[in-house]
Amino acid sequence: MKFNFNLRPIEKGQTAKSPRSIFFIWNTTTNGQKFRLKYSTGFKVVASHWNTNEQRVKNVLAATESQTINNFLNRLSTAVNEWAINQVAENTPVTPQSLKAFLDNLTGKNANAEPVTLFPFIENFINESHKRVNPLSHKIIKERTIQRYRTFVAHLKAFTIAKRRKVLDFKGIDQNFYNEFVNYLTNDKNMKPNTIGKIIGVLKTILKEAEIRGLEVNPNYKSRYFKTITENVDNVYLNESELRVLEGLDLSENSRLEKVRDLFLIGAWTGLRFSDFTDITPERITQNEN
Repeated sequence: MKFNFNLRPIEKGQTAKSPRSIFFIWNTTTNGQKFRLKYSTGFKVVASHWNTNEQRVKNVLAATESQTINNFLNRLSTAVNEWAINQVAENTPVTPQSLKAFLDNLTGKNANAEPVTLFPFIENFINESHKRVNPLSHKIIKERTIQRYRTFVAHLKAFTIAKRRKVLDFKGIDQNFYNEFVNYLTNDKNMKPNTIGKIIGVLKTILKEAEIRGLEVNPNYKSRYFKTITENVDNVYLNESELRVLEGLDLSENSRLEKVRDLFLIGAWTGLRFSDFTDITPERITQNEN
């Protein structure tokens, strides 16, 4: 199914620097009759930031929402193509009316659609994660990242119970919520700043995804005061001579400690994460001519 993303033509009173709406445009001809659907994506961009050939926002510093918009356009494209394939498979004609109805459901513009609430959205986000691609690494989301999502939602649910918040929705994620949530994690749960920072990072990822999908999210999460907390820590490590001493330690009388020592040394010399180096098997080790 062929369609385009184009900017709305410049209107009277607008300048070249005025943000212009991005439209989804579909044209087709059936039995000699032309059909056209022009559908607003809800996003705007300055013309100089728009790549007409790629039909995406340019990756320039001034286009601060480029990743958000491009992620949305990519998801929209995939969803429309999958929908069109299913329509053909079911011998159902693709019409401007049916396509618009699909887009309304997809973007939440259908007045009859069930409103998407916070916790069901988060659960669905987590369940879909094993199929989602990281936009930075272009790889499938890893299980340890998904586990971090699960840990986050557990803390969020515990927070709502502890603070007797009967309802928590997207609009309620504001600066007051942030302050109260961080205070809860710090004082009630005795968490360190870097741990809290990771939890807030997951929250911001989920809110950004909700916004990409057209849901109405409180914009406070983008504020510089709604920050991902970090602090410098002293990393404890062994130097090379200390590793050599550990390597030469005779632990032959304790096979368990000997194995633990060997695994530790593999991790130290390779720099691999524990979950990665413990997954090494003989068949994964190769040797070249040297």
